[in-house]
Amino acid sequence: MARLKLVILTVLLLILLIIGMRESFLVLSLPYINGTRHLQDTVDSRLGPAKVVHADHLIIVTGHSIWNGPSKGKKSGISESEWTLKEFQKGQQNTFIQHIETGIKLASEDTHSLLIFSGGQTNNAAGPLSEALSYYNLAFSRGLVVEPLLQRITTEEFAKDSFENLLFSICRFAEFTGHYPSKITVISHEFKRARFIDLHRSAIRFPLNTFYFKGIDPPGEPPLDGEQKNAVVPFTMDPYGCTNEVLITKRKDRNPFRRIEPYYVSCPALRKLLLYCSPSGAMFEGFLPWDK
Repeated sequence: MARLKLVILTVLLLILLIIGMRESFLVLSLPYINGTRHLQDTVDSRLGPAKVVHADHLIIVTGHSIWNGPSKGKKSGISESEWTLKEFQKGQQNTFIQHIETGIKLASEDTHSLLIFSGGQTNNAAGPLSEALSYYNLAFSRGLVVEPLLQRITTEEFAKDSFENLLFSICRFAEFTGHYPSKITVISHEFKRARFIDLHRSAIRFPLNTFYFKGIDPPGEPPLDGEQKNAVVPFTMDPYGCTNEVLITKRKDRNPFRRIEPYYVSCPALRKLLLYCSPSGAMFEGFLPWDK
């Protein structure tokens, strides 16, 4: 009889444990079970009200390097010694400044724009300082970040390549404004024009008639062979950068501080796109916020 009571008690405890685990799972997964709308409501409640709700134009300045400072004034960033540069980037710092200045100019001209500097903590030698934040710091140091533009500039600090510059900046725009852009302008090297317009834009199906590119190349001959070999060909085969070894290795190498982007949670309308990967290189066919 005592053994029977012990068995019954054990079974009851197991049942209670299973019920408790099930309820915990339901609580944790509720936003996903109830769908994107519930998750978006959860995100909005934690972020609070957006302050730049009128913005519809996303301006992206893609990061290429990290400015360390510490100079101040209009000569900030001119010296190579202020940057963490790869060998092939030496002498390009003035081009990076031009990218920043172009972004500031475009944002100043369009009061319905949000300027985002994009680029992660990509270089171990610079420490945990992102390309994006360093660009913002440089713009501020040069006196370019002033009111009222100050309220329409932010950073995206997780991108590790050009596709992520675009996609993650769209997510950051949604975080910041509470909605998705209807117009996008990308500022980068001119030799990357085809990569952004024909490959990255196509991969996310953003409308061509509201997608713009401003290209400014560094001095010297543009590295067209390298662009084809290391970017155009790999992204043509693997539009989302999830199976091609060249692209995968590049993302890992550019993530020395082992960071994970938060947009799977904070950007629920694009969660399926963010997680999408096709071994065959097939394009994503799910719903996107800018689909008509």
